[in-house]
Amino acid sequence: MPFSAERMPAEHQDLFGVRTDTPYTPAERAYSSAVQIRVEELLAGRCSELVLLRRYHRHRDQISVMPAPPGIDHGQLRLTMVERILVGTIAFLRDVSPGGPIFQRMTRSHLVETQQFSTKYPHILIERLDAFDRETRDPAFTEWRIRRTQNQRAETQLNRWLDAANLALSAYKTIKGEK
Repeated sequence: MPFSAERMPAEHQDLFGVRTDTPYTPAERAYSSAVQIRVEELLAGRCSELVLLRRYHRHRDQISVMPAPPGIDHGQLRLTMVERILVGTIAFLRDVSPGGPIFQRMTRSHLVETQQFSTKYPHILIERLDAFDRETRDPAFTEWRIRRTQNQRAETQLNRWLDAANLALSAYKTIKGEK
């Protein structure tokens, strides 16, 4: 029996509803795949940070994004589509908790505020970084990055070594106790 719109809750339309294809250019298709690969690398512990998006406030139409891999025709990347890919990535990772406290630091040219947001993954944070002109306090830019808070592979490897050491110690105690 096919899905019926009447039986499908509205909040699950994005998962179960019929949709049309996303009108990506070939370059945007390659870029979206590169973003997916980088997010999976972060989740798997093969990288520790991913800077996704920076919005400049003085020039509303200017953003910086995660670099495209070599071979992608930058002329085929539309700002609106690239931004849509990156905002969708951030929204996918975020859970519904409010952001944490705001931390401030001064650089030579900016007052920088950082706020962390939890994600659906306990070892991953979204960081929102806001930079303000040091003199005027006008917003300069906002940047969103995803950051790992633990190295899963290193911890797994350490746990394996500890398990092996405990096993060897237990074997030694068993053998010593039998004599």
